[in-house]
Amino acid sequence: MQVRVLSPVVSQGLIGSLPGEEVSPVCLLSGDDTISLEIPPPEDDSRYRKPWFATACQTRGSKDFDTSVGKPYQESGKSNIAMSIPIVSISGRAEKGASRPFFCEGEDGHFYFVKRDNVSAGQLVTEYVISRLAEECGLPVAPVRLLEIPEDLVRYAVIDHVEEFQPGIAFGSQRVQFADEVRPSHLRQIDDETKLRCLCFDWWTRNSDRRLDVLGGDPNLLWDPTLQNVILHDHDGCLDPDFDEGEFKREHAFRDVRPFLEKPFFEKWRTKFESSIYNLGSIWDEVPEEWLLDKSGIERTSLTRAKIEAALIKPDIDVDGILPG
Repeated sequence: MQVRVLSPVVSQGLIGSLPGEEVSPVCLLSGDDTISLEIPPPEDDSRYRKPWFATACQTRGSKDFDTSVGKPYQESGKSNIAMSIPIVSISGRAEKGASRPFFCEGEDGHFYFVKRDNVSAGQLVTEYVISRLAEECGLPVAPVRLLEIPEDLVRYAVIDHVEEFQPGIAFGSQRVQFADEVRPSHLRQIDDETKLRCLCFDWWTRNSDRRLDVLGGDPNLLWDPTLQNVILHDHDGCLDPDFDEGEFKREHAFRDVRPFLEKPFFEKWRTKFESSIYNLGSIWDEVPEEWLLDKSGIERTSLTRAKIEAALIKPDIDVDGILPG
């Protein structure tokens, strides 16, 4: 059935209000049926996240509603799944990077670097969970989204290895306008506190993919010339079982600030990091079920929420090992 919106204020995903704007319950009417949408306030005022959820309660009748004002977001058996944004076009693939992410436009008007079948299910889960944890910690991360790849787009896509771009929910890292790869010359412009926080976060998440020296490297860092700041991206290599502590200390892009890492700052930042881990339950609920199980119900990855929590709270490495001396 079709419904009409009687309130001028609707949450993001129905008409397009941004997180942080005032919202109120919306009443939808269709014939003799009345539908009330209870829209909870966002957890914070960030414009780059986070999934808002609307619980529909139909006061009369039992039919599902089909809004004429916006496509409902993907649902699954998991509660509170993050809203997915349909992809409307694909422009090609990145030339760099092991996974060569796809470059796509979302229905929200933003462009994204997209991963799905070009990486393993475990890498998808790791990428999403660690990126969201970085957001929770307040690190400058490229905004992450869950994107929906439509069947029709795949059917007519002219791209390399289309088998790596299949219908379903994908991971998307939003393109930051004018941002480019960090070069050694940019490092002097990044404040030391940001460097230290990133260095500690990468140590605790065992991220070996942030290397940079005078000859270049693969830092997975972008430079935003507008905000004059660094942006972190690409976390699918975190929780590395073969993490080399010595190599990390020698080759990390921000190794120059390690001698200035003081115990009080370290302990304060560790407390912040551990606090973010306690939000892992809500982040895990956002992970699409199709990343965890195939259509037959067989596990696609051995990663679980419990394993990730254990790896972050009680890692195999010495959490204080990044301190100098």
